[in-house]
Amino acid sequence: MILKLTTNEKASIWVNLSRILQMTLIDAQDGYPKTQIVMDNGAVICVFETPDDIARN
Repeated sequence: MILKLTTNEKASIWVNLSRILQMTLIDAQDGYPKTQIVMDNGAVICVFETPDDIARN
């Protein structure tokens, strides 16, 4: 499944959920990214959706 997420640069990206290796909740204040995603190609993406929001889709 591919999901549209919002990055910390306020850009929209499409992420293939089957290629995610790890999702880590970031404990930050409002207005900052909530999740760090590590992809199978080594990319790290910070997004505003929570891990629970992403996993539900």
